Amino acid sequence: MTFAFSIVSCSTVQKKSPSQKSAEKLITFVETGDSTLLEGIFTDSVLQLMSIEGMVDTRNDFAQSLGELKSVDGPEFTSDSTAIVILRYEEMSLVSSLEFNDEGEIRFLSIQPEPIKSADDTAVDTSVTGITQFADFRDAFNADTNYVRLVTILSPT
Repeated sequence: MTFAFSIVSCSTVQKKSPSQKSAEKLITFVETGDSTLLEGIFTDSVLQLMSIEGMVDTRNDFAQSLGELKSVDGPEFTSDSTAIVILRYEEMSLVSSLEFNDEGEIRFLSIQPEPIKSADDTAVDTSVTGITQFADFRDAFNADTNYVRLVTILSPT
């Protein structure tokens, strides 16, 4: 009696969602500058705010002012419709938040500096300081000379 055995190896290929494909195209654009990758990945409302040419200019401005792109972390999907991408340049890192519609198009895009960490890897105090006198402003501005500071003036009138 002869027995024949065959072993079949099956691997499942996980199909990428439209949102994942859009995020990957955006990252490849940032890495290479190939603007043809941007076609079809943004909603019309995003393109009304910033054209593809404007995105190319912004990418080039980042490269010029922040140095060479060293690495990209992500996309890390925090839900089916949101993802975070960290762009690490020579001079600083930027956090990009992406929101997608049901078709996988990017409907919201924000880019902000990565939160600053202190030497012991804890977040630096980013509290808001209310100022009523110019001397208070000067003192607050000069208090942390080695850090990026944001100055916002709000007027009730």
